[in-house]
Amino acid sequence: MPSPADVPLDSIVISDEEYRPLRAMSLESIYPVLEGYKSTTALGMHARITDPISIHNLDLNASYSLDGDLDSDENLHARLLYEHLGFSVDLRHNYADFYDLFGPTKTALKGDSISVGYERTLIYDKPRLLDFSTEISYYTGLDRVPYFQDIDTTFDELTSAHVSLNYENVRRSLGAVDGETRFGHGRASTGLSRSGISGIASTTEAAGGIRTGRVYVAGIG
Repeated sequence: MPSPADVPLDSIVISDEEYRPLRAMSLESIYPVLEGYKSTTALGMHARITDPISIHNLDLNASYSLDGDLDSDENLHARLLYEHLGFSVDLRHNYADFYDLFGPTKTALKGDSISVGYERTLIYDKPRLLDFSTEISYYTGLDRVPYFQDIDTTFDELTSAHVSLNYENVRRSLGAVDGETRFGHGRASTGLSRSGISGIASTTEAAGGIRTGRVYVAGIG
């Protein structure tokens, strides 16, 4: 076997220039998509633009409802998602989703929205994991409450904010299907700028040596 010292490293260098991810962005993929919006089927295209090591990622999605009795301003659906090192900006117009074709959960949403978020892994020392995420969103043109498909709105604008911190320590033997000993704890806080409802819920379970814990805090006001 040849010595690693015999590899001509200098001759196989493609470029020694400074890497500029924005300049290196190019079209990675483009393909047709089929989505659901309320009771309609939408046909469109999805494109992804990124640099070779995915420092900047841009996803573009546009579709058009082909059937149903939608108002003319609801036929077009579009989404732009930009991601950069944990930060994200998500723009949506009459959001449609593939899984809405099957249900029963529906996530499609009338109107426009913009969300700005950030997520980061604070501890990555398996099996110990600690993840942090936060997001603030603004919605306009709504006809139902986001994330609650059966609740109609009496308003068309909404601002929400979300912060979560999740810790997990799961241990399993070689070849195990699921964790054998586990500790998990999550804390989430959500605030909405409408109504005056707030609530706190927490659950803790212990069975078969597995311990899990969750704490959720939600507020509207």
